[in-house]
Amino acid sequence: EWRAHNFIFVLRSYTAFVISWVRNRYVTTLHGEIVCSCFCFLAVFGQLYFADVASRNLRDSKHESLTASWPLWDGCPSMVERFLKFYYTIGINQLTSMSLGSGTNPHNMMSTFCGILVLQTDSFAMTLVRKNIIATATFHGYYLWNMWALAYLMMSTYGRVNYLLAGTKDYFLNFLLPMWGVPVSIFIVRYLGLSKYGCWAAYMVKVIVDQTMDVGNWSWMACPVVWSSWAVVQLMLSGYIFEYRVRRFLEGGRPKPIVLRSRERVTKSLHRLVFDMPAGYACGMMPGQHMRVLAPNASKDASTWNGQANPEKGAADLSRSYTPICSPDSTSLEILVKHYPKDVEGGFPDGGRASTYLLEDLQVGGEVLASGPHGQRIYFGNGLFEVQVGKPKLRPRRVAVLAGGSGITPALSVLREIQAEARRKVDKREAWRLMDYENEVGVTDFCVLHVNRMLDDGLPLSFYKDPSQAKQLVPVHVTSLATRDKAENEGGTPDNQDDIRSAMLCGELNAKAVGEAFPAPADDVLVVLCGPHNFITSVCQPLLQTLGYKHVISMW
Repeated sequence: EWRAHNFIFVLRSYTAFVISWVRNRYVTTLHGEIVCSCFCFLAVFGQLYFADVASRNLRDSKHESLTASWPLWDGCPSMVERFLKFYYTIGINQLTSMSLGSGTNPHNMMSTFCGILVLQTDSFAMTLVRKNIIATATFHGYYLWNMWALAYLMMSTYGRVNYLLAGTKDYFLNFLLPMWGVPVSIFIVRYLGLSKYGCWAAYMVKVIVDQTMDVGNWSWMACPVVWSSWAVVQLMLSGYIFEYRVRRFLEGGRPKPIVLRSRERVTKSLHRLVFDMPAGYACGMMPGQHMRVLAPNASKDASTWNGQANPEKGAADLSRSYTPICSPDSTSLEILVKHYPKDVEGGFPDGGRASTYLLEDLQVGGEVLASGPHGQRIYFGNGLFEVQVGKPKLRPRRVAVLAGGSGITPALSVLREIQAEARRKVDKREAWRLMDYENEVGVTDFCVLHVNRMLDDGLPLSFYKDPSQAKQLVPVHVTSLATRDKAENEGGTPDNQDDIRSAMLCGELNAKAVGEAFPAPADDVLVVLCGPHNFITSVCQPLLQTLGYKHVISMW
């Protein structure tokens, strides 16, 4: 994807350079200048479109930024990383604004050519980083020097001449504002969520106004006017003003602080924890991926813990994995944590370590360090599941989940993403606002068999509902199986409906229980196994193989 983007951006700048050369050498009329400007506009808007096409086809996760996949941020302080990402965006915006102005500004020809050199040499430096020939700090220094050197050359040549001949006001409005004001303004408006086509269309109109109308510096008013008009028209046609770009906060596997917003008990042993994401960020993790939370090690220097040898006695912090149960576009991050209180009879005389910290010691408003995404994705959106790595993906009609205990969390993340895609399939406004144009999810129903010791360990039916849907677009059938509960507690729940219903069973996990909860084996039926390793390999896999299910994904 990086190479495709680099090729598209270089081709845009090269096209603008050629247009600028043609304009300087051959064009002598206003009509010719306008034609040159239109070709520059086509080059820029073509770059915007084809960069999106490249991302949709080449990016592994639609919620991952391109810079997140760069091997450039190890050991980089958070504030430095934010500044570099901000300034890199400003630099790209500067090259884009130069390309837009190449049809009318004769001085843009050489600066656009220098922009091509910046893009190409930076791409080469990226290759050196990937091959471990140069350090990431060297790359950042080189990249910054390239952009600063180009800016300095422009300011000390054309900018200086403009200042000496035209004065301070003209220097500010016709040099500094296009060079710095436009890229920063585009960054701000784009950050708020205005369409990038609308962002750059405003500057395009400003260039045309300069060419065709004698309004002087008042042409700058074209930018806010076009931005406002674009927002109003988009609101009238689509029902929203700003797009919502899902930018994943946890990326690159590096620990970052997240803030606990709330905590609630949902079953006898499970608690839901909700963490806030910083402004502008979302969960962004796809089903199958998990995060790792760092918690102080209460067993540090203890040789044994809960009656067993303690392999983590030398660690200052413990790392525990949790699968988010929220959809990737959620602005908060939700996890389920099973509590292990001190219980001598149950084999936990010392209690859980990470769970005790998260559920008892960590205060609402407090921070923990978390990293992600980790793990193998199983759902790739658009109804596609990866049953075997490297094999063609499967688009099932029916999805069944067999989960043990707190291993239900990956199933919830799959369900909520499928529910969100089904919602966007019928609500095109939401799809366009999220720039999620492909939602061909074909799942007709979602079946869950949740195995616990007791029935009251099962999650409430509300956990499987999409609260935004009066009638669930993807029907959900939940069966709770308790292996140690009394048979008289079996039955359904009083709020059962056609689109979401549940049943309660007691007894062993066997062919009869699976037959009551799942559809019959077929080519369009997928089964997802979630839970402890022994539960999956010793119980679930042999059982499903005997029953004849062909497509099975195992997660532990």
